[in-house]
Amino acid sequence: VLALESVDVPGVETVDALRVDVDRPPRLVDGRVTVRCRRVYPHDHEWSYRADRAESTPVAGEVLDVVPLVEYHAWANRGPSTMRVWLPTVADHTEPG
Repeated sequence: VLALESVDVPGVETVDALRVDVDRPPRLVDGRVTVRCRRVYPHDHEWSYRADRAESTPVAGEVLDVVPLVEYHAWANRGPSTMRVWLPTVADHTEPG
């Protein structure tokens, strides 16, 4: 099981601000599985897993092209962080400039 940990994403306090781009499959980079994410700015009190999420889409921000995932058993060994296994997604349909 792989997880996204905030210490692997500079400038991100919580992984709640990230959505995995489903248009690009995970890749192996330098021996680590990575995904492309988009930083989002959720509306006040937005919850990533709500059933009617399509009606309340967060405002999308920058694309983070190489976000490494960590093996679940190895997280929380590098200082305070947030972690998530079940990751919200976004379909980007565009390549970053």
